[in-house]
Amino acid sequence: MQPGVEYTFKLKAECVKEGCPLGLKPGSSSTKVVISTPPRGGTLEITDRETRKPTTTGKAVTTEFGLSAPGWIGDTSLMYDYFAINEMGVEEPLGGGSKTFTMRIGTPGLWTIQVKVTDAFGAEGVATAGPLTIEETVLDSGAAEGLLGDADTLAKGGSSSF
Repeated sequence: MQPGVEYTFKLKAECVKEGCPLGLKPGSSSTKVVISTPPRGGTLEITDRETRKPTTTGKAVTTEFGLSAPGWIGDTSLMYDYFAINEMGVEEPLGGGSKTFTMRIGTPGLWTIQVKVTDAFGAEGVATAGPLTIEETVLDSGAAEGLLGDADTLAKGGSSSF
């Protein structure tokens, strides 16, 4: 069956055997089924939360990234799950739920960011962005304390950091 296509199923019944019970008449019934299409048409954008500009680089732990998944359409309400994939292909779940998400990456290297958009039927659409280059960060004790406070705030706000 093809996504986005409407199918009509029809059942017809009649007695073809000799000696059918009196009054038994042929009958039929039909129903239409529309096959859902996976979420589609959207993108994934990465911005530096401080400058609000698109970016492909940042510093480990300190750069806060904004993820946005605009333009997705689907047959039902949509759920958004974000992932970071490292150079080795290992996928790290970031979290999700809505079209926007905030995260920090703690491990230097090249990362690809991915959003999986799922509808209520389990159909899935995927978009990727990157590579995102994460450089090492050197912190003094004051900056480290500030980041610990930020981490506590982020944890309460549905953001991710790893």
